[in-house]
Amino acid sequence: MIGDGSIGVRFDHGAEMYYWPEGAPERRFLPRLKRELRDLRGRFIGFRGTTAGMLEADDRGPAVVIWLEGGFEIELYGWGRQPLKELLALGRTLVAAG
Repeated sequence: MIGDGSIGVRFDHGAEMYYWPEGAPERRFLPRLKRELRDLRGRFIGFRGTTAGMLEADDRGPAVVIWLEGGFEIELYGWGRQPLKELLALGRTLVAAG
């Protein structure tokens, strides 16, 4: 437990996932996420029935996938040097939040 109802999970291979309670609907969440990722050259894809923002790993940090599901902002980080395609595959296997 991180606090404020948030949950963090570290997988054996080093990837980490965080669930953050998100009160904003997707129509407000996505513009904010786009602003945050714009300078980092983030991309967006359809993912798990919604839109996810993603970043490739580079010298600034790990690969990241972020999406809104079941009232939670879900962030998946490749701290174990997982490439983006591996994080996306992991994200697709997760049980739905909420």
